[in-house]
Amino acid sequence: MVALSDELCQWVNTSALAGTVKWSMCVYPAHSSRDIHVSGDIIKWGAWEPQFVNGMLRALQVHADQKPALLDLGANIGAFTLAAASAGFRVYAFEPVPRNADMLMSSIRRNGLEHLVTLYPFAVSAEVGTFKMGVSNMNQGGVHHEPSRESRGVQLAAVPLDRVMRPAELPVFYLKMDLEDGECRAVRGMQRLVATTDIIGVNMETHARTKECCVVDGWTESGGFWHLLSTRHKLVPNTPVGGKLRGMLAGGCYESRYDVVWTRTRAE
Repeated sequence: MVALSDELCQWVNTSALAGTVKWSMCVYPAHSSRDIHVSGDIIKWGAWEPQFVNGMLRALQVHADQKPALLDLGANIGAFTLAAASAGFRVYAFEPVPRNADMLMSSIRRNGLEHLVTLYPFAVSAEVGTFKMGVSNMNQGGVHHEPSRESRGVQLAAVPLDRVMRPAELPVFYLKMDLEDGECRAVRGMQRLVATTDIIGVNMETHARTKECCVVDGWTESGGFWHLLSTRHKLVPNTPVGGKLRGMLAGGCYESRYDVVWTRTRAE
C-alpha cells in the first residue's frame, strides 16, 4: 500500500491522556467538507472522542504486564489505532475503505509505528465474501457497506476474524468496534476469539440493527456475545456518562445513541 502524498492530507498534531501520548495525523482537509465529524473534530479540537480513546488507553495500561493489543474494527483514519500504537501497544486494525486505509498508513509511517501496527484493508464479516462500498459526501466514518454479489461499483473484500486472527497471536486485547450496522456480522465471524482469549475492554456502538441482531443471535443468552463479555471476561457495560444499562444482561437487548463501553468495573 502506497502512502498518500501530503497534498491529499491535512496533517494535525493530536494527543491523548492530557498530552502524554502524542502523534501526527493525516485527516481529510478542512476545505473539502468530506469528513465533517472525525476529521472536523480533530482539526478543531485536536482529538476525536477523547473520553473513549483515553478509556481505551487506560485499560491497556492497567494490563500492560500482559502485553495487551488493540483490535480496531472499523479503524477509519486511525484515532484509536494511532493513540494505542503511540503509547507503545500492538494494534491490529481493519479498515476497508481504500482512502481511509491509505491515510492511516500515511500516519503510521510518519510516526514510525510500522513495527506496532498491522493494517488489514478489508471488512470483517461472518463469512468470506464481498461488500459493496458505501459512500458519503460528509462523513467518511459513517458509510454503510452491505454484502453484495454484484459486479458493479466498488467491491470490498470481507473475511471472518476467526480466519485471520489466531488466538495465540492475540491472547489479551481491547476490542473497539465501530462498523456502522456491521457489528452483527463481525461478531458471528469472531466466535473463537471471544471464547478463547482475554478481552480486557470493549467499545462499541449500539443502535437499532445492533439490538435486532442481539435478539436474533442471542447475545444475552448463555454463550452469547454479551453474556460471554460479562461471565467469561468479567466486563460490565456502561454508558459514557456512567449510567447503568438496565436489562442488558437480563434478557433485554440495549439500544443507545451512544457507544457502550465494557470495563472491568462499573462506572459510578
